[in-house]
Amino acid sequence: MKSPGDNYYFLLIIIGLIFSLFGDMFLALKINHKDGSLNKYFLYGVISFSLTHVMYILAFVHLGFFNIIDLLVAAVSAFVAISILKSNKNIDFKDMLLPASIYSFIICLMTFESIKLVFLLKFDMGTCLLLVGALLFIFSDIVLSFILFDKHHKKFLSAVNLITYYTGQFLIASTLLFF
Repeated sequence: MKSPGDNYYFLLIIIGLIFSLFGDMFLALKINHKDGSLNKYFLYGVISFSLTHVMYILAFVHLGFFNIIDLLVAAVSAFVAISILKSNKNIDFKDMLLPASIYSFIICLMTFESIKLVFLLKFDMGTCLLLVGALLFIFSDIVLSFILFDKHHKKFLSAVNLITYYTGQFLIASTLLFF
């Protein structure tokens, strides 16, 4: 707190990491019902990770700026991502299409805000770590969507998901050294 860093940015990132911890715990409790639907803990995990991304969005916007166009870019990106996933005949969102769509919008907005910081404001070590962390986080979620919703997913995807997720989180957290 006594460092010359940005306390508001620090607080938002730490709160985001705490929500991620809750998301991890809820996803660990995820149990499929016999009818193939996901239980309430999965939904709690989606909500926790959505709140993580909201905190990250607020932190990134604090460093940069927000434009109403950002919402349009995120909405189009999320629509394209969900449409591509839905076009895969092996993917079944079950009863989670709406939560997955909302979550997709939020993570696309978070990723776009990180891209803006690098390409529209400043190109330095902190923003590069932030961008790579955000891209790894979104990639891990794409992999996770196959794990959760594709009944024929490959077993190695779980390792890919965990490696990219934790590396992304580490890189985002490491930006606290720069801002």
